[in-house]
Amino acid sequence: MKKLFFTACLLAASLTYAKHDGWYVNKLTENYKTPHLTWDKTTPPLKVLFFIQPTGARDVVELAQRMNIKYTPFITNTYYSYTSNSVYRAALSGTSEFEKNEEIRQKAAQDLDVIFIGNAPFTKVPSDIQYQIMLKVHSGTGLVVHVTKLPFKKLTANPIPLPDFLKEVIPPLDQKYLKAYQFGKGRVLMINNPKYMYTPALASSYYATDNRAKAIQENDFVFLTRAMQWAAGKDISTGIVTDKGTWLSAPDGANYRIRDEFNNILATGTVKNGRIDFSNHTDGKYFCDIIVKGKACSVFPFERKSVLGKAKLSVSAEYLRGKAPFKGTFALEKASEKPLTLTLTLTDSPHARIWEKKTIQLPAGEKTVSFEFKNYRMPTEAGFLYATVTDKDGTVIARADKDMYFPSAVLPEYFQTTFGTASSINMANQLVDNLGFGLALGCPDIKGSKQFAQKNLQMVCYLVRIAMGKGPEGNVKLQFLTSQEAKEAAKLKDHSVYNPVLRELWKKQVMRKLDGVIRVSPILYSLGDENVLSVSGGYGASDLPAFRAFLKKKYGTIAKLNENWNRSYQSFDEVPNRDLTVSLKEKNYPEWNDHIEYMERQFADLHHYTADLIKSKDPHAKVGLEGTFGNHNIEMMMEKLDWWGPYTNELEDQVLRSLFPNVPRFVWSGYHGERGMKSPLMSRYILLGSVNGNGWYATATDFNHDILSVDQSPSFNKTFMAELQRLRMGLGRTLVANPMFDSKIGIYWNHISRRSPKVDERCISPETGITPLIRFSNKTGAGFEFVTAKNGKERLPKIKVLFLFGIHAMSDKEAEMILDFVKKGGTVIADFAPARLNENLAVRDHNPLAELFGNQTLQEKNKYVVKAISIPGFKASKALVDPSRPLMQVRTYGKGKAILTNFNFGIVETSADKSTPFTGFVKDLLVKHGAVIPFSQTNQNSLFRVRTGKDFTLFGVYENRDNSNTTIKLPESKYIYESGVGFVGKQSEITAEFSQAVPLRVYAAFEKEQEAPILKAPRTVKAGENVLLSYKNLPAGRTIVIRVTAPDGKEMMGRTVITSTDQSKEYSFGIPYNAAKGTYKFTVMDHITGLASVKSVTIK
Repeated sequence: MKKLFFTACLLAASLTYAKHDGWYVNKLTENYKTPHLTWDKTTPPLKVLFFIQPTGARDVVELAQRMNIKYTPFITNTYYSYTSNSVYRAALSGTSEFEKNEEIRQKAAQDLDVIFIGNAPFTKVPSDIQYQIMLKVHSGTGLVVHVTKLPFKKLTANPIPLPDFLKEVIPPLDQKYLKAYQFGKGRVLMINNPKYMYTPALASSYYATDNRAKAIQENDFVFLTRAMQWAAGKDISTGIVTDKGTWLSAPDGANYRIRDEFNNILATGTVKNGRIDFSNHTDGKYFCDIIVKGKACSVFPFERKSVLGKAKLSVSAEYLRGKAPFKGTFALEKASEKPLTLTLTLTDSPHARIWEKKTIQLPAGEKTVSFEFKNYRMPTEAGFLYATVTDKDGTVIARADKDMYFPSAVLPEYFQTTFGTASSINMANQLVDNLGFGLALGCPDIKGSKQFAQKNLQMVCYLVRIAMGKGPEGNVKLQFLTSQEAKEAAKLKDHSVYNPVLRELWKKQVMRKLDGVIRVSPILYSLGDENVLSVSGGYGASDLPAFRAFLKKKYGTIAKLNENWNRSYQSFDEVPNRDLTVSLKEKNYPEWNDHIEYMERQFADLHHYTADLIKSKDPHAKVGLEGTFGNHNIEMMMEKLDWWGPYTNELEDQVLRSLFPNVPRFVWSGYHGERGMKSPLMSRYILLGSVNGNGWYATATDFNHDILSVDQSPSFNKTFMAELQRLRMGLGRTLVANPMFDSKIGIYWNHISRRSPKVDERCISPETGITPLIRFSNKTGAGFEFVTAKNGKERLPKIKVLFLFGIHAMSDKEAEMILDFVKKGGTVIADFAPARLNENLAVRDHNPLAELFGNQTLQEKNKYVVKAISIPGFKASKALVDPSRPLMQVRTYGKGKAILTNFNFGIVETSADKSTPFTGFVKDLLVKHGAVIPFSQTNQNSLFRVRTGKDFTLFGVYENRDNSNTTIKLPESKYIYESGVGFVGKQSEITAEFSQAVPLRVYAAFEKEQEAPILKAPRTVKAGENVLLSYKNLPAGRTIVIRVTAPDGKEMMGRTVITSTDQSKEYSFGIPYNAAKGTYKFTVMDHITGLASVKSVTIK
């Protein structure tokens, strides 16, 4: 679990005042309903205390959905810890040791039939409570113990024969792991699962995800119920079922149900004359469920063997990225004397919807059939291919099945990922279908990778963690995630990336981890979470030659290095690799900086080396990192990376957005900081363009920050979840797909200038000037982009005004580029004279931008002071100024201008006089020099960002406060629509109302009135076909949201489609062969305008 020091500090401080409601780790609700078989809820209710761990606690609810159980849950911190005093846990009510002790005392004192201890640390409960519970058992309360080892010798002193009910159920384990005891008047059943660390609270099959999982889980719930009935003293029998070949002998009058091993119901009814006919299936494993109403349920397995022997199904490839075509072969062990029919069905996982069917005739005497699937439908990450052979009467003669995988080739434009993954199928359905979190971060082996796909999760593969620390001798120290390579690495002192031995060891780690996931082709690869770099390392044996090679590549000649370092080395072989503290103490800032640059290069090189290794095995790989702190050289890092998910940072979020607008970007949201809010911060992040996806920390059902409670219902309040859904249902894509309005404003950026304050206190950090500009833009809707040495030639011709705030380090080439920009008519605005240092942090004798700002250097002795300022159009009570120069100096150079404010924006942003607000001053300054800011809003507390669509302008405003509003003002009247809502009116002003529940409002402005989608769809469609939805009247650039309501009136959340008219103006909506028959309602919305049309389609 991630260790966020700053979050922990903030949280610890907040604990003094309030706690968050810890219901979601302490209680179980039945708010999340799941599909399940019907059993019997007419039996007398069992009153059960479940003492359980969080993982698998959902199974209590699953039991209650099927059987008549009055449950009282007590949920521990984990399977091994009773409570926790961690800062995160302490923030939740009901989780302290005192509170948990009081809770278990009260719950154990209730009138109970059974106590169920489910893989939870019972022995860590206070001894008096243990005694209280054991005394209750001795007095007649039943006890079922799953996994947990209890040390009480008297409890197990009187073993008794295993109960007879075991003959009527399917135990999840061999009976050698089941033990029964009599303890006073109480019955005790011990389920001694040997894999205790990986076993959930109740059902051993909780983690199972394959096509047999649902049937096994149903069987487990019957076993658990009968175990509790027996422990409660209820000796019940449903009677025995015996397989007679073509029929089953069963208890007369009982209700029966026959299922196959895939949980398909094949037959139901009431047993008559002690007989159940079942002659039309001669191959496969089956279950006969017996339900005696008001009494008990049982499950009997039986198996039929094919007269043709074992069937085999093989395919050309079981991993099919992008639904590639595949071929296959079906083979029988023996040929039939009569002609048969082979039916192939392709179903998805985990819903078992049938998407494709093929029927092939198998002539008499033939044992093998070949087939091919092209252009098949498959909406999930994994599925199953089934082969069923039947005779002319429809009797199943032979069967085979195979798991298959269909890794997605495309990341959604607005994606949602979780840190951690769903632990079960039901949890996955909640996250993926109901909440839209289709990606999950994990680090599985090959089995786990398959389970990812079978839960329909796109994998963000946590492959390595690049933590480049400092060893005891100044050497680089790396973290290894594989035990074998970690042991070998521990023997190495030198973890420098440039050490060939280390590189080979690192490669082994990467290849070992790739072996488990490469076949499912993760949608993203992560090189780590909270990747860190200690620049104070880098003094190992391999670092000295590598450092010298770095310097040679950077400087070219030793003379150039000597010029910057003020040294007289004869060659690079003489250059030492001195400790940072030494060069800093000597004020040799270029030397100090060069070692930092070397370490940044080494850090980037390890990321790039790892990315190259991954792409050598997976050419489709998109490699990046997440949960990363700031102050990295983003441009260097992104040279060979494809995405980045840092922690949110006001400045770097915008640098990343501007420099790499099309790469996947997200920040980890969630944590306790959002727990008490009515809406997520994601609405704010996406409006500002900080992200184009939602990264949520976290999910696993035992995380303190989980988006789901232990019962797998949402753990956040309804309005919070509704806002997340609003982003998912089109608003996220609408904001992501349309770029920021171009106000012709540029902000110059280089990473090295952030280190310039070390050289001289007059080198004010770039953040102090740039972040006020960002906040200005967030209030006024002004668009801006960052300009760098790499993109300047492309971006500068499109810009009217360029800010040079805090850019004290600059190369001659950068200076020439800026001079050229001004000469051609651009305006540059600087707070204090830029370029007084070169690109290596050497102090300049002559300023290369002297023609713009005068020949200002750091050799001057002036000092900055804080004082009041007053200039035409602006006053501030405090400002950091250069008293040696006048304010707002303006010089003309060529066709352009250079403006030196001689004061920093960092203080005046908040100290500006009310009569001359900061935003007004900056806006006037910009517009006067060519910037385009045609829109405004009246509430300076609201965030306001403007985007440009293909035929519309998009206005987004945000304020997380009740009873607040703002008015957006346009230069002229437009046709206004609220995105996702509908038509507002033709007007030049838009009033947006805010609340904590709905803090984000988005509007689109058009020159002409818009029309709803003219939706065309067939009236009827057969199951197994497609519903072609056409909306060709809509122009390009529109976000399309397709929502579907099933015949039962419930929205099919997992079938929601978010697409765009850029891709197509029609959508083929697949209907599986086993879809429920009836009338479906299709709603197609142009999300930009909020206008929608509805069509009803009958599925026959």
